[in-house]
Amino acid sequence: MGLDEELEICSKSGKMILGCKAVIRDLGSRATRSKLIILANNCPEQYKERIEKFAKLTNVPILRYDAGALELGKAVGKKFLVSALAIVDEGDSSILKYAEGDLNEGENPRNP
Repeated sequence: MGLDEELEICSKSGKMILGCKAVIRDLGSRATRSKLIILANNCPEQYKERIEKFAKLTNVPILRYDAGALELGKAVGKKFLVSALAIVDEGDSSILKYAEGDLNEGENPRNP
């Protein structure tokens, strides 16, 4: 199962924060809830730099999505652009394994 499938499962059974500003707001709060940040490859540079800085300070891993914001939005079941998202609760998905570097695109997280 690939990253897109894991994102779909996570969007249905877990909890996410969508959007650059919302992700920055969560990372900047004292009680950061984010477990993983996913950035589209065309995320605006000004937001990308701030997200990377805050993620480094809070030790939240960042995963680079190989496609653009439109494809990332479609992967989470939205009909709009999503340049950045934060995973708060992974639900039934195994998406956090991608952050650990245990899986490559196309591997099955349930049967490694």
